[in-house]
Amino acid sequence: MWKKTLSHHLNEEGPLEETNAVDIMLQIANGMCYLHDMKVAHRDLKPGNVVVTLPNDSELSKRGCIQVKLLDFGISKVEVKEYGEVPTGRYMGTRGYMAPEIMANELSEVDALKADVFSFGMLCSDILSAEKRPFGSIREYRKYILEDSSRPKLPESYSEGLRSMVHECWLPKPLERPTFLDIQNKLTSLKRPTILKGVVTIGGATNDTCGSSWKVLSYLCFVLVSCIEYLWFVFRFKHVNHATLFPSVQKVSNGSSWNPFPMKVSVWLNL
Repeated sequence: MWKKTLSHHLNEEGPLEETNAVDIMLQIANGMCYLHDMKVAHRDLKPGNVVVTLPNDSELSKRGCIQVKLLDFGISKVEVKEYGEVPTGRYMGTRGYMAPEIMANELSEVDALKADVFSFGMLCSDILSAEKRPFGSIREYRKYILEDSSRPKLPESYSEGLRSMVHECWLPKPLERPTFLDIQNKLTSLKRPTILKGVVTIGGATNDTCGSSWKVLSYLCFVLVSCIEYLWFVFRFKHVNHATLFPSVQKVSNGSSWNPFPMKVSVWLNL
């Protein structure tokens, strides 16, 4: 296993296949959904603050066994209120990922949770597109996002449902953007079945699904073997001489009904 930032991974691999892209997006959304449930806003969501752990086996990596972690909570906000709050005058975040309302001239209220959703949409555009947005200054980014209302172009090779989800994340009006629970549900419906899935770890909480298929398979094998063993026991029990195997039981029972199953071990030893 080896780790690197999502930014580094994208620079090396370029745009990801939809299966892997949805898997990584879903893991990030799961983590953000947990944070928002705890009333915590990240406020600096970007590829550089996402670490991916990939297996050494390239085939496992292609099949989606990638672990994702969110980092850098240095400017995160805790106890976020249900309503927007007036910003302090200092931009919070990284140009290229900040929501337009953060850069508005007027001291309008900013919903930190909805601003995270916008940043997530910009992050997703990096995953899906190799288009670079080298904004030299906040002014250039402000003109691109706020004044021109421009958004990155997403390749049409991805499904309409996935592109639509990303477009909803960067809508100009914060209240029209989905919550991370909505995003989570949408990505779950888009996710194709894979043999191995990833892990989300936020603040020490781990949701381990990588390799869960093997656990299920092992359990099913155990159940199957147990059933075969039971049927074999019943079959053999019907074809043995009970009086020879259990003479004391025959005498005590005096013809009354009795349960042979406690004698399973004895039957197997005598067979």
